[in-house]
Amino acid sequence: MKWFKLIFALIIIALIGLFIGQNTSTWTKLMEFRIEIPLMIKSQVKLEFYLLLLVSAAMGFFVGLVMMLKPYFKVRRNLARERKENKEPAPVVRQAQA
Repeated sequence: MKWFKLIFALIIIALIGLFIGQNTSTWTKLMEFRIEIPLMIKSQVKLEFYLLLLVSAAMGFFVGLVMMLKPYFKVRRNLARERKENKEPAPVVRQAQA
């Protein structure tokens, strides 16, 4: 089983290397990247394709992380509030004696 895992991993690594080697010209091609935001300065940059992919992937990861953390912190805040309420002594209600 050890040999099978090793051979399988080497085949996968070889396929990844082959893919990268055959597409090197595509990865290093310069691409024009333009940002146009109204009421702000328009900018234009030429980046290599792999850098453009990495930047867009990082931005997507960051946006996803922020969207995921917002509900997480809301739940933590609610749990902290509940714990605080449970630690405080309950108000004592006295009944009027008749």
